[in-house]
Amino acid sequence: PSSRGDIQRGCTSTPLEQTRPQPSSPAVIALHFALLKPKRLAQLVEKATELGVTQLQPLVTSRTAVRSISIEKLRAIVIEAAEQCGRLSVPEVFDLNEDLESCLRAARATAGAAVFACDERPGCTNRLDQALARAATDGLHAAAFVVGPEGGFDPSEFEALRVHAELVSLGPNVLRAETAAMSALAVMHCRL
Repeated sequence: PSSRGDIQRGCTSTPLEQTRPQPSSPAVIALHFALLKPKRLAQLVEKATELGVTQLQPLVTSRTAVRSISIEKLRAIVIEAAEQCGRLSVPEVFDLNEDLESCLRAARATAGAAVFACDERPGCTNRLDQALARAATDGLHAAAFVVGPEGGFDPSEFEALRVHAELVSLGPNVLRAETAAMSALAVMHCRL
């Protein structure tokens, strides 16, 4: 008899057959989002995973109430959400970015011209569904969405957004940040 310390754990498995195909998305979908309170943040990350996001970029803005998070905790939420909805791929969760301009440049590098920033202000009349339709005419292979914090982006951040992204409206209602992210992703699904 061996002692408990002698037992080695580990196994090797070989798949025999594929039981179902992995649905493939024709596009890379990135979500850049301002940090939210923990419960709302967990909901945003979970639902974004279920809606097919491939990249998640947490962001600190001037009006962000929460300034730090556990990236490992976000990754655990993403893995659990992917398992729950039957996804075989897990979205990449990037480290916290504290510079909106560098975040926007990264979004542009990922998605090219298809970077959409959600604008809750009443003057924004450029609807996301119409902006996505225009982008789709050129072949939409990637898209990035930028969602601000509760309270919205400040005026200087809107200036940076105007330079690096297309400002879009999600409709006449002012939405919570996590609802705005889910709405934008749902509209994107209608265009895929």
